Amino acid sequence: MTPPPQSIDSTSPIPLPPPTATPSEVRTYFTTLLTTLHGLDEAKAREIASRWNLGRGEELRSYDIDSYHAIFGWEPGTVFFGHVNRKQKQTVRAGVDGKVKPSERDRTKRDIFGLEPGLSLIYICFFAMLGLAWNAYVEPDDMRAAAMATISGMFLLSFGASYCIFYFA
Repeated sequence: MTPPPQSIDSTSPIPLPPPTATPSEVRTYFTTLLTTLHGLDEAKAREIASRWNLGRGEELRSYDIDSYHAIFGWEPGTVFFGHVNRKQKQTVRAGVDGKVKPSERDRTKRDIFGLEPGLSLIYICFFAMLGLAWNAYVEPDDMRAAAMATISGMFLLSFGASYCIFYFA
């Protein structure tokens, strides 16, 4: 009687080769993945892995899914890309103290001004404060100047608090 197939866990015991790994070591990694986790026979796994010719461990990590498809074909390329990215995310997400760091997908990259989200509002507060402070300085009416200076001061406090929270919290 054959033993029941083991469930394949996304946390595979096969570590990624180091970034300095040779092409041969990367091919060995792919062969091991296919034989251990996907049940392919050794010959077929070596045939698929042999399509990796020159890339080192660094390229293994940096190639996108289209590159994997171009090298290995649709199915093996998707499988390899999935394993490599899953391992990379596990490595990146595990912090030094064991705390989980947010992955790149968890954070939005840029807002409509090309800055990190929230940073645009901080700069808007800063420039509004500067503009109001200048207008208060050149305003001949003392009451209006005092009102603008007060509002400018509130913008300054908002900018300072937002800046500290954004960068230090």
